[in-house]
Amino acid sequence: MFKFSKSPALNELDEYLQLIGDEPVRWLEREVKRWGDFTYDELADLIASGDTQLINWQSRYAQVVNEKFNPLWLSAIQAASYAATRGRITIDDSDVRVKEFLRTRAAEFVQELSAESKRAVANVILYGQANRFAPRDIAQMVRPLIGLNSRQAQANVNYRQRVYNKLIDAGLSPSTADARADISASKYAAKQHRFRAETIVHTELARAYNQGTFDGVKAAIDAKLMSHCEMVWSTAGTNRVCGRCLSLKDTVVGHTNEIGVQIPPLHPRCRCVIVYRENSKPLYRPATNFTFDPQRFSVYETQIQSHGGSGNIKPDKIISGHERTPSRTEPLNIIDHKDYRGLVDKRIFYDENGRPYFEINTTNHGNPKNHPFGSHGEHAHDIKWSNGKANRATRELNSQERKDNGDIL
Repeated sequence: MFKFSKSPALNELDEYLQLIGDEPVRWLEREVKRWGDFTYDELADLIASGDTQLINWQSRYAQVVNEKFNPLWLSAIQAASYAATRGRITIDDSDVRVKEFLRTRAAEFVQELSAESKRAVANVILYGQANRFAPRDIAQMVRPLIGLNSRQAQANVNYRQRVYNKLIDAGLSPSTADARADISASKYAAKQHRFRAETIVHTELARAYNQGTFDGVKAAIDAKLMSHCEMVWSTAGTNRVCGRCLSLKDTVVGHTNEIGVQIPPLHPRCRCVIVYRENSKPLYRPATNFTFDPQRFSVYETQIQSHGGSGNIKPDKIISGHERTPSRTEPLNIIDHKDYRGLVDKRIFYDENGRPYFEINTTNHGNPKNHPFGSHGEHAHDIKWSNGKANRATRELNSQERKDNGDIL
């Protein structure tokens, strides 16, 4: 049997989706179900009057975008840009590319979902009218289906009809069969809502993550930290890849100096990514044993905000001269160390256990050969602990870290 293997980029996307978890799915599921809180009489009156719009869909979905999806998209973009450039670039919503993506995708997303919802409800109403159902009976079918797409809504109607027919064949009265068929259809709709919410959330997160990877690589190229790249399509490491994506597997779909190159997803629940292959020797010194850690990234962001905000850090303690920085301190502290001139040469970030996990050095330690970073040797150390020992990876500071710590750089 053929054995699939995943690229590091695919693993990073999977890890990010696992980190986000089910909370956005549960939120969207609850939100969409809430839109069906019409009484059957209200729905029946709307259907009898010929009003198939039912809800101001544009307004409803715009609210979803503002409350949940804009933050989700931005989070995915930041995580992806950070991971793709190995910590050298972190972009935010002030970036021109990010602004454009958030603006255009929000508008497209609202339009797509609104149109799909209108079609789904209109199709069910047309089905009921074609079968000469009374407005209240159509309302009974429509109410649980608000928020589903056309295919799901029709599948639910077909399912309800099959259940009804079986109950009639079993000798139940039409009114009893109707009531039981409604209950079965509602239970089925609940499962469909869950699947629909999962599809929307996972697809949109994958879309933003792939966009963040692309934007991060482009920003790194602009900053001369990377050279231009071939863009290689990498499919999910399973045997369930669709034909469209499989036809693109391991092919060069474009280059970073081209405009309008297709990036994933191609379809709902697509889990493909782009692997960026540099055309020439990297212009930067690779980090040692660097891996993106979303949890530490989140802790770092929280510390920045709680210590004065970006560019205005107020450390918990300042150490001068030859005094050593502590290996343990209060949780989530930031400590600055000053050299003999009174300038900060080191800033250390401590984790929730009071251990250092990230360090910024403002010089090359007098050793430019081993620290060819930045404009004058400034660099970062990512610190990970194992069995009481600290393992340190050295790398370039990314753009967000430079902005956050601009007071000492």
